[in-house]
Amino acid sequence: MIELFILPTKTFGATEVNRLAHILESGVNTHLRVLSASGHAIPNESLFLLGKAIAMSSSSKMNTNDTTSTNTSGLTSLAIGDNSMGPTGGIQALFNGIAEGGGSTQLEDIDLSWKGMYVSKNVYIMNLFVINSFRYCY
Repeated sequence: MIELFILPTKTFGATEVNRLAHILESGVNTHLRVLSASGHAIPNESLFLLGKAIAMSSSSKMNTNDTTSTNTSGLTSLAIGDNSMGPTGGIQALFNGIAEGGGSTQLEDIDLSWKGMYVSKNVYIMNLFVINSFRYCY
């Protein structure tokens, strides 16, 4: 599976996010590139774990000594959460998880639209931009 789209009408909460984070962090899944799960209320603890797993799955492949491998791991596109993410600290939790996991990702696209983000929360996004180069952030 390369792209995972979870409609807002489906269940995608702490249990599912934690399971996905565990799989990403373990390195078992080397194919998933896109996670689109906007519209789901996700606890900050789960967002932290997901952010950490995204960074760890990216850095483990980027730091490998196997130069013959063309298979790289890590999400390149992420859309997750709902409009409570900003006010409750979810964006901060996601980015803190990325920092804890090594700070670098292969994310090229990140969708933060309709996440309740305010100007005071932009410091977390700016920190992420310093260590990553996104094609799109919306």
